[in-house]
Amino acid sequence: MSASSLGAQKCLREAVRFDPKFALAWALLSYVDANGYRTANLPPTVALREEARHAAGIAFAVQPNLGEALHATGYYHYGCLKD
Repeated sequence: MSASSLGAQKCLREAVRFDPKFALAWALLSYVDANGYRTANLPPTVALREEARHAAGIAFAVQPNLGEALHATGYYHYGCLKD
């Protein structure tokens, strides 16, 4: 496990806990999760994959015009679903 991935994940989870409508933080959390899943820097579990999907979905729902939300959704499909 990568300490930087764990640190980023922890900070981003805290950010969205403080502000559930912080779309950029949700998108970045999804990206960190999906990248960690793809590279095994984080344990590639079903729960991690689902967190990446969930975070991307919230980012997109909160701010559909945010480019990072679209990127997070695409990276989830690439990194987690191999699609």
